[in-house]
Amino acid sequence: MGVMSYELLTGKAPFAASSAAKIIDAIRTRDLKFPSHLSPGARDFLAAALVRDPEKRASAEQLLQHPWVLACCGGAGGGSISSPRVAAAPRTDPGAGI
Repeated sequence: MGVMSYELLTGKAPFAASSAAKIIDAIRTRDLKFPSHLSPGARDFLAAALVRDPEKRASAEQLLQHPWVLACCGGAGGGSISSPRVAAAPRTDPGAGI
């Protein structure tokens, strides 16, 4: 979730390098740099999503409740992002009409 979010917000991979071995090395050693156009909330979200140690990294559920996500997507009431806002489209039977 963190790498995809970083790429969507910046247009670049957080640990880009010329080979797979160099990417792995960058993941292990490189400090994250955030472009100046990112808001403090977006930076905090990405920092939480890209913690190297998976035991210390925020879970997807925690990230969905991050203040930056809620401010962008949670609505004026600050509701949970996981609460349904749009009714799901009805499912169709793939075998119908055959």
